[in-house]
Amino acid sequence: MTEYWNIMYSMQSFAMNRSVSPRELSKAIGISESSLKRWADQGLLSVTRTGGGHRRITLKDAISFIRHRSMTILDPAAIGLPAGLDAAAVNSDTADDFLQMLQDGCSEAAQQIILSLFMSGMPISEIGDSYIKYALQIIGDGEHTPQSILVEHRATQICVQVLQQIQTMIKPSDSSYSAVGCSLAPDPYMLPSMLVASVFQEHGAEASNIGPNTPLDVLRVASVDLPEADRPDVAWLSVSTLKDGRAQSNLINEFAADCSACGIKLVIGGRNIGHLALEHVPGMTMHASLQSVSELAASIAASK
Repeated sequence: MTEYWNIMYSMQSFAMNRSVSPRELSKAIGISESSLKRWADQGLLSVTRTGGGHRRITLKDAISFIRHRSMTILDPAAIGLPAGLDAAAVNSDTADDFLQMLQDGCSEAAQQIILSLFMSGMPISEIGDSYIKYALQIIGDGEHTPQSILVEHRATQICVQVLQQIQTMIKPSDSSYSAVGCSLAPDPYMLPSMLVASVFQEHGAEASNIGPNTPLDVLRVASVDLPEADRPDVAWLSVSTLKDGRAQSNLINEFAADCSACGIKLVIGGRNIGHLALEHVPGMTMHASLQSVSELAASIAASK
């Protein structure tokens, strides 16, 4: 089971645009075809029709339907999902199980835990705060040896890969607002900004993650420097590494003022935000958790 050297393991990509039949979805979730067809007729399940009039459901719509109703997937393979998904197996020990899978390099098992949580309807903010953040903080603590660095880098790659899978499932077809952000240089961490992007996507945003170690001037180019019609509604910054707190605080304060003048909401997070000397700028909010970001994203989506 342990895939010690399988650092770059990646689960088979899901083709979100492929479609399944009501019969296949019925087999996957244990609900009668007649019920699915009735829900489709009521507009509760998005369907398309073939030239011959047969109902088809995109995998993306099927997953959304399952998640939003907290349905149990009895036969994931029936709709092309990994056979190991098991939302019923999620319990209070799952976070520690996930940590152990990451430490042991069991990439498939670790990714299946996260996908099972996601398919059960758990918000990405909770997955990020209670599972990914929890595990990687423990893995990153302690003395840095070649072995511990291997474990941390491998665990990061496993998490990145499963988040990429999830992002294909939640990317909105019609976004109601836009967001762009990054991890502020010299912050090298990939996952915090990637998780923020995923949270905004889950709440209907077209979210663009520029990535780690990004100079603030790069985010400026993608936000306040754009023509008014092209500017995002939200910009975010993750600050997990500080080199010069005073200089970084000054940069962020200046950027926050420019965002406020442009009508862009600025979201600041990361484990080192408490060490920044940030001014009170209209439209700028500070967040200690993904749950807090999720609440903001939900309120923005509701206002659109």
